[in-house]
Amino acid sequence: MDTPKRRSQPNGKGGLNGKNGSQGHSGTDYKSLRNGNGKKPQDKNKDTSPHQGGTFLDILANLALLALCPPFVLYFQNSCHRYKCSLTESIEEFYNGNLSLSEFATTMFAPVIPSVTAICIYASWLLFQAVLMLVLPSKRWMGKQSQAGRTLEYNCINGLPAWIITHLLFFFLSLWPFLSDLPYRPLFSPTIFYDYALELLTIVQTIGFVGSIFFHFKARLWPTPDTRFTSNFLFDFFMGTELHPRFFGSTRFDIKLFINGRPGIVAWTLINLSFAAKQYELYGSISNSMILLNILQAIYVVDFFYNEGTTFLPFFFHYHLVVAHNLCLS
Repeated sequence: MDTPKRRSQPNGKGGLNGKNGSQGHSGTDYKSLRNGNGKKPQDKNKDTSPHQGGTFLDILANLALLALCPPFVLYFQNSCHRYKCSLTESIEEFYNGNLSLSEFATTMFAPVIPSVTAICIYASWLLFQAVLMLVLPSKRWMGKQSQAGRTLEYNCINGLPAWIITHLLFFFLSLWPFLSDLPYRPLFSPTIFYDYALELLTIVQTIGFVGSIFFHFKARLWPTPDTRFTSNFLFDFFMGTELHPRFFGSTRFDIKLFINGRPGIVAWTLINLSFAAKQYELYGSISNSMILLNILQAIYVVDFFYNEGTTFLPFFFHYHLVVAHNLCLS
């Protein structure tokens, strides 16, 4: 195919940009105006979002999710805490006049205040997972090129060894003394996640919103080349503004990988094991459904970490911004 002729474009001062006028005011190289298929390539820096700032329905949906998710979580939390996980018993009591409207609101939508122990458990968990990401060996992985033209390096794709080490420690510090009749007491009970589940739920919901606010303003104050904003603050807060936030450009600790792939995913199978241990403590046996749940979800988690670099990293990291609902769910 013949190479297209160079085109010159006047700049803002009436002159020409680039050598011999080969580039226009936007910095576009007109020598490569068309690709091999004869089509105009898409500008990498161009915002390809379907709309700027979202439609009215988008904004309404974002606001509804941010406003309604916390009370829904509190309702489920208190249903388990006060009504043995029955979602309708409190409504029946209110309908039958056993609870006034104010009593129903304070009973079902009041958060379970976390204890100092629960806060220490959560802080220790985050710190331990962060240390594992930093110290465990990892192959060097290169991400896909972002829309801003950046190709990031990752030296922290070590989720599978982190998962294995975490579960071995959980076993030896909580279950092994019971099984082997060792003279020392276990460091904690294997039912720890069940025992503090409601308090931890309050903590993670709070941290989710605090983290969302922090990273939104981090993007405004210290943006990276992949940061984008619209004219709507609420849309930006919920949908995200920064694709690859990092502190000090570290390749050993990636914020998005840590938020989405470590504390929550590693804890997933431990939570299942903790609930199975509680079932055995209460009833003296473990049901078939509980066993099946632990096995199937463990297969999913192990597969997730085994393919962390080849599947999760290239696609999820290229298209997903650090967003409020991601942090809340994590």
